[in-house]
Amino acid sequence: MKIHLLFAEHDYQTGRKQAYDKRSLSADLDIPYILRFMAQGDEAIFSAADSALYAPLDNTGAVRYRQAVLRDCLAHPDDARSLYGFASDALQIKQSSGIRLSPGEDAAANFDGAVRLLGLYVGILNKLRAAADACAGRFSSEGFSQMFRSLREEMDDGYLSAVRECLEELDPEKGTLISASLGSYGQGTGYTFRREDGDSMEEHWKDAVCVRIDAADAAAVYDLYARRSRAVSDSVNALAQSALSLERCFARLQSELAFYIGCLNLYDHLREQGMPVCIPVLAEKEKRVRRVRGLYDVSLALASGTRPTGSDLFTEGVNLYLITGVNQGGKSTYLRSVGQAQLMAQCGMFAAAGAYEGRVTTGLFTHFERREAAGTKYGKLDEELSRMRGISDAMKPHSMVLFNESFAVTSEREGSEICRQIALALADNGIEAFFVTHLFDFADGIARMDRPDVCCLRAEHLDGGVRTHRILPGPPVPSVFAEELYRELFPEDA
Repeated sequence: MKIHLLFAEHDYQTGRKQAYDKRSLSADLDIPYILRFMAQGDEAIFSAADSALYAPLDNTGAVRYRQAVLRDCLAHPDDARSLYGFASDALQIKQSSGIRLSPGEDAAANFDGAVRLLGLYVGILNKLRAAADACAGRFSSEGFSQMFRSLREEMDDGYLSAVRECLEELDPEKGTLISASLGSYGQGTGYTFRREDGDSMEEHWKDAVCVRIDAADAAAVYDLYARRSRAVSDSVNALAQSALSLERCFARLQSELAFYIGCLNLYDHLREQGMPVCIPVLAEKEKRVRRVRGLYDVSLALASGTRPTGSDLFTEGVNLYLITGVNQGGKSTYLRSVGQAQLMAQCGMFAAAGAYEGRVTTGLFTHFERREAAGTKYGKLDEELSRMRGISDAMKPHSMVLFNESFAVTSEREGSEICRQIALALADNGIEAFFVTHLFDFADGIARMDRPDVCCLRAEHLDGGVRTHRILPGPPVPSVFAEELYRELFPEDA
């Protein structure tokens, strides 16, 4: 059955290549916190969301395909959760039933278990078909439409009815009809599993000799059991393959629906807190546009339980963003929100903003300040330069890089020169870069070039030292107002 809820042409590939330096991306953008709220303790959802978030799509058609599926889920959350529940129930059946199909066991035991397991799977399949038929008229996305169509065509009423009839015939409680021939030494050969033929069979064998075995005769019972195993061995393989095929089908359905159920969990939580969310509009990677209203940090909103201050950004043709301003003014939080929104948008999710329009990128990279690790052979500057080298080797045209206080470990002059060369090289090659920095010489020097592809942003700072945590357009200023922050933290020394 074609699931294809994440990709139009194929099922999701669990081994799909993920983003460069997943560990840094995860820590810098606080992704694990978001994943936990998406999963709500469900390991399948966590795994699916983790795989999707760290493997962002790089074309608008694929993004829009997922967005359409997500819209269906947001419009009919109960239906989506019901479909996910059927898939999850099916995958738990084998464990809860205690059925084990093992190649090392005798065929008779595997035969009985396979018949039981198939019966349980078909029962879930009937419920899934009924739910899909009920949902088909309400869901409009290409992903759900083709899945429902595939389900109806490949597992129609005739197929399900035939499977039920076959399983009834194979019911171990009804006994097993087998035939055999005598070999040259009087041994049994050619053991074959036979299908009963109703009244005609009884008529054909009415004069045959009937031998009954005493249940207390262990040797005879074992001998008959062994002969039955030889007869059903071929049928066991077919039954086991059928059960495995259905199991894989349910697993694909669960893994692909799990991503959208995770989106529903996060969406519901944010909406309950009054947080705005939107379906992003993404242009092709060549178009440099950002129109964002009320962008906020998802992880901060989840951790605080309150609505963070959102920021707006309206630019076109910009490659380089310089973010400066007051200490603890929300610069790093803003940078994190930019990365989160881009990552979520490119995997087909909603964005944490009132409105979000941007472009797809060919890769998202982060270069945040790190604490110096104990026992390291290199200084912090060498470590930062090494990380930058790795990023530059991995990035492609139309990538995005987020810098947070990078290269501030050396002198103002040296750090500014390093940042200047990196920033201009990235901008000149069409790489979108966001720099949060306190290096005034770097930021002011770039701003004075008056380049049309550079946008200067600043943390808002009101009279009296009030920090609104909004990021607004504004040129760099030489002060970060550290004295105000000191008086705020240590009023007794003021």
